[in-house]
Parts: sequence; C-alpha cells; structure tokens
Amino acid sequence: MSAMKKILYILIAALLIALALVVQKQMNFSQKNNNVATIVSTGSTYIGTDIGGPFRMINHNGVEVSNRSFADRYKLIYFGFTYCPSICPTELQKMVMAYRELPEDIKPLVQMIFVSVDPERDTPEVMNEYVSLFDPTMIGLTGTQKQVNEIKEEYKVYSAKVANEANTDYTVDHSSYIYFMSPDDQILDLFKMTSTPEEITEQISKMVFARQQI
Repeated sequence: MSAMKKILYILIAALLIALALVVQKQMNFSQKNNNVATIVSTGSTYIGTDIGGPFRMINHNGVEVSNRSFADRYKLIYFGFTYCPSICPTELQKMVMAYRELPEDIKPLVQMIFVSVDPERDTPEVMNEYVSLFDPTMIGLTGTQKQVNEIKEEYKVYSAKVANEANTDYTVDHSSYIYFMSPDDQILDLFKMTSTPEEITEQISKMVFARQQI
C-alpha cells in the first residue's frame, strides 16, 4: 500500500471516529433532555402533570421574588445559563419571537422568565445584562445553589456541570424546554427544541383565549 493511500485511510478513519463522537454526544444530550420522564403528553397539553411549584429567587435587579410575584401572569419560562454558547440564545430568541407575535390583548398577560442553572457565574448583574439583550420585559432569575436546586426540582429540570479537558473551566449540560405556566403555576404546555415560534404563539393564544371564556 502506498504512503498516500495509508494517509487517506487514516484521514477517513479519523473522520468517521469524529462523526461517531458527535452523534454520540447528541444522543447523550437528547437522552438527558428527555429525562423529564414524569411529563406525560396528552395531545399538546401537559395539564395535570406534577411540574411547577413554589420558589424563592433573586431577579436580575437584585430583588428577592417568589412564584407569587408572578401570580397575575401566565409565564413562559426557560432554564439555562448565560455562558451557554448556542442552545440557550437560540431558545430564548425563539421565545421572544413567539411572545412578540402574540395578540395585543394577550401579550400583557404573559411574562417571559429566564432561570439560571449556573448561579456560581450568573449573578444578578450578569443576568441583568444578559436578559436585556433579548427583550426589555424579560426577567432573569438566579439565587443561591440551594434556591436553584429547589426550583429545578419543582420543574423537573436536569442540569450538571461538565469540566473542560484541562479542568480549568466548565460548561453546563441541561434539559431544554420552554414551560408555559398558568397564573396559578399549573403547567399548560411544554415546548421542545423542535417547536417553532409560530407554533408557540398559536398554542399560547388558543389556550389563553379558551381559559378566558371559562
């Protein structure tokens, strides 16, 4: 076998290994993202599932808040972290796009909330700067590790630190859903990464309108 052929075979093998690692990483993330195993879908709604509950956090202005602080609003809630390179910005932008297309009589009834799963780095100051990049009405929530763990448990959120190879820094692996909650903190719907802004807008509009007729 010529030297050129050997090099070609080595390059092909390396490419196949790299591709396999990427696929495996994506499968692992998808599996963790599906760890909200207690969520059972009935059509497009999740009403009656054990998701959501009381919490106490610090908002992006440094003020302590609780779930009761948003008792007059429907909530669109996303859990992530500000150092997230791609998934969090994409999902938050999608949430904003969906929110901005809501009918004018429904939009004031909905509050967008971004909850950090990385309180070690996501201080109120960091959260303030971050949420302002997306929409001035978005609220960022952080807190102590204990507070974050408690709200994660209430919302069945998965997250875990992942150190880099040199163990000098870390990222955070986490589930990725947009929660749509009622004013009384009942889960109304759960939007996945495959949900489009248009689908989210349509579903929220239909559900809020239907509840207003009751």
